[in-house]
Amino acid sequence: MSPAPVHTGYSIARLTALLAALLLVVASPPGVGAQGFPDEPPKRTSWLPDDVQLGLEVAVALSEGIGTVEDESWHNRLGRIGYRVAAISDDRDTPYSFAILDLPEPNAMALPGGFIFVTRGMMEIDLTDDELAHLLGHEIAHVHQRHFSRASRLGSILALARTALLVGILLGVSESGISPQRIDVAEDPGRRDWQVGVSGKQALLQASTVFGGVLQALFERGYSRKLEFEADEWGNRLAVAAGFASEGGPGLLERLHERSYEGHLYSYWRTHPYFADRIVRCRERAARLTPPPEPPNDARYRERLALFFAEAADRVSDETQALALFQRALRCEPSELGSLENAVTLVQFKARREWRKHRLLRCWGPLIGEYDQVIARAAEAEPPCPELTAARGERAELVAEHEELLPEQLEIVFGEAPPTGFLERFIKNYPQHPRATEISYRLGTQYLLGGRPQKAVEQLTALRQRAPETAWADSALGGALRTVPCLEDLAVCYGLIEAHGEATDDPLRMEIASAARQRMDELIAGEISLEDGGAFLASWPESPWSDAIQRQVHEQARGTYRNGRVHEGLRDYQQALDAYYEVLTLAPEAPVAPMAEDGIERIRRLEREL
Repeated sequence: MSPAPVHTGYSIARLTALLAALLLVVASPPGVGAQGFPDEPPKRTSWLPDDVQLGLEVAVALSEGIGTVEDESWHNRLGRIGYRVAAISDDRDTPYSFAILDLPEPNAMALPGGFIFVTRGMMEIDLTDDELAHLLGHEIAHVHQRHFSRASRLGSILALARTALLVGILLGVSESGISPQRIDVAEDPGRRDWQVGVSGKQALLQASTVFGGVLQALFERGYSRKLEFEADEWGNRLAVAAGFASEGGPGLLERLHERSYEGHLYSYWRTHPYFADRIVRCRERAARLTPPPEPPNDARYRERLALFFAEAADRVSDETQALALFQRALRCEPSELGSLENAVTLVQFKARREWRKHRLLRCWGPLIGEYDQVIARAAEAEPPCPELTAARGERAELVAEHEELLPEQLEIVFGEAPPTGFLERFIKNYPQHPRATEISYRLGTQYLLGGRPQKAVEQLTALRQRAPETAWADSALGGALRTVPCLEDLAVCYGLIEAHGEATDDPLRMEIASAARQRMDELIAGEISLEDGGAFLASWPESPWSDAIQRQVHEQARGTYRNGRVHEGLRDYQQALDAYYEVLTLAPEAPVAPMAEDGIERIRRLEREL
């Protein structure tokens, strides 16, 4: 399945810059940019080593573009196993960390600087601890052996960079004069440098797809056969030396191999090929490897990593990167992720970062709410939490600052042309203010004027539900009604129908539902992509429009399958597999799905023969 919808506010040009930097890592000899993280970090002009900084930026882009899974038990398990294995590597130049990408395929990857991702799909296939240790050992080995710089991936990465560059140019060039109406792709509709004209609407949609595709391609591009064998060997040795059973290595490969072609997209084999050879070698190696009598203690290693990440988070200026680093610091600590002490530490860290911003850009409302939750937990803790008194004092400071800023905030939001960000921030800061509903309405209309109809509808309909008795409620629904004809998302339209279609006592809500039905008919009369149609059917298989959408999905699946057959005939087997997997993932019930499975099996036989 394709990654979750990406945020077009994240700059394509920024991703292009990351890819360009990635090329430098590919081309650099081993050791370049690896400045290490000793117990007492030296002073540097740039705090993070080059490869860690690069890996951090790409990791944040992946997390924002695809999404992560914040499951406490999964993260505790990854940390318990992963840091034992990482500690064995004795790689003082690399601060390893682990995160879970919200993708259904069982897969894993490692970025420069030790940022290792495992997918939700991998966590869901119930690997044993020994198998998971060998998986993480494999990815750690890729980093430890600097496979990224040794892999023959320069051509594919250059192609990705060129694609992202073209899209970045498209989105970055102002198209003044094409149309007075514009579609905004930035966070703030006032930034004209990040807008495209209506004539570029389709290009914008394609840009979003390309952005997701670039991230997905970075995730899926594998290493050469030689480097995969090397990572297998190093990974097996690291896992066994960390105290895990040697049988976990071949067990991991066998389980992934048997799942690779079961109906849906399990793409791990695509980036880690030659399962048969790898399993044979892994079995032979397992017979020779023996874990130590007692597993090594990784507490000091994790403590050192936690200190490094915490100090790096405090020094990094970018807020998203800082929070990502600090969360990794907490996960490095041997204690449980959800401990009260960690919860207090995290909210205090967020407060420190917020204090550094300009006073008018501080967002205290949600943070005060977090402090309330932490203080409530700490007040009931046994033994008493030592940070409780400090947390109460910090909350009091936030409340005082929060109240002091109110007059200045009101002056801005009711001034001439307030920036969208200020309206959003005011609602977060002062949700109970008497004029919050009015400001919410203004934010919804500003979304609409800025060419963001989905956001406008969400904002305006939520306002009506939140404050149905206010003077702004009917105005909000009226604004939503004017926005419906601009919607392009089937799910948003159908959500409006479900939310308002039964409100027989409210003519305006019924009118919104009627407009949404009409817009659904218009969208279905056009061309629905395989991805959009498949996603809708997965959520609403029994809707009044599902049969019509299914017919389009099946037709799109036939076209995709035919493309796969063409690529297969041209011996472009990777492109053929991409097409067949797309059919199985997005249209598993389509008549051509069994033929797509047959195509995969044909290519499997070819690989076995090779």
